[in-house]
Amino acid sequence: GQWLCCCSLQGRSIMAKDFAKLNSSNIVIDVQVVDDDNSATEAQGVDFLRTLLNDPTAVWKLSDDSTGSAGIDYNYDTVTKVFYEPQPYPSWTLQADKHWEPPVPKPGLDNISNWNEDTQSWDIESA
Repeated sequence: GQWLCCCSLQGRSIMAKDFAKLNSSNIVIDVQVVDDDNSATEAQGVDFLRTLLNDPTAVWKLSDDSTGSAGIDYNYDTVTKVFYEPQPYPSWTLQADKHWEPPVPKPGLDNISNWNEDTQSWDIESA
């Protein structure tokens, strides 16, 4: 899993894990860091957060190397058990590997800046 060194106490590193709270649509609405003493297992971390935050039915998922990083508004796929970024533009489609793809591939040019949803094309920066 993903272990983060969040602080040091008298020279001893404190390890922690990230947990993401999901709404009923499996969208991340909160991310909390839980120290290793309270999250030796995912279930222990979930129980700790439910108790600490007085929310016994909250759905929390561990965010680690196997699930990918979670952030606010990220999606959680309950089938593949991975987090993925929110859709950047309405025209982009989600691929099987959980990355978003534009309808027009980005040209391999250095002066291409941003996707333009209105024109469905890549903007080229002027020199």
